[in-house]
Amino acid sequence: MWNFRLLICLSILFILVSTERVKRQGGGGGGGGGGGGGFGGSSESSSGSGSLSAGATAGIIVGSIAGVCLFMICCFCISSCILGPKSLFKGKPLRSNSSYIRRGTSMQNGMSNAVFRSGTYATYYHQYNLEHGPYDVKLGFYPQADYRVHGGGVDDIGAYVVTGVYSPNTLRMGLEKHYQLGTGNPSENLGHKVTIQVEWDAYNQQFIGKYYLRTSKHRDQNTFILKLKSIKSFHSHTIESYV
Repeated sequence: MWNFRLLICLSILFILVSTERVKRQGGGGGGGGGGGGGFGGSSESSSGSGSLSAGATAGIIVGSIAGVCLFMICCFCISSCILGPKSLFKGKPLRSNSSYIRRGTSMQNGMSNAVFRSGTYATYYHQYNLEHGPYDVKLGFYPQADYRVHGGGVDDIGAYVVTGVYSPNTLRMGLEKHYQLGTGNPSENLGHKVTIQVEWDAYNQQFIGKYYLRTSKHRDQNTFILKLKSIKSFHSHTIESYV
């Protein structure tokens, strides 16, 4: 903690030193002008005063910017120390969904059709130290549309629409769960989005990973599970029909 206090002291000292330096520059210019004699001395005084005035302005600007930057760095370091580095990034995935699905281990074993099956899935998630679920969600997988996912469902928060992408090579999915405002629990449903990143667990025959949530009231990330319940074709359905 001592290093953060040192940064604060240094930033304050930098601002004070810059301010005092500007004051000394302005006072010296005035004295030089007064010492000059006659018309020539007056002209030199005016020129010197103008030059120092420009330098003083530049000093104020540079000193202020540097001071503000140091202060912001100190605030960030203190926040990291008090809240912990993880809390600052909580609720935000390390990678985008498209990047996430590409970075997994390539399976290359033709499992894609057996794993990504359109149908009804049971969802489970962990929040507020409680297990939530199962809640049904209908998902349709479209390899002909650049491996897109569309679907929707209802849980204890409200009704939502799902969009996303998946990879037949890594057996990963990246989903966006968009809650429909005015449905379900009014205190929890803010019409917000939840990012979900899961990968295939062959042993348990399910998708498992994490959800990431960031709203004006709450930040969270925790376990999320998708498990197929029944198979059905959704190719003729619209997104609205999933909800």
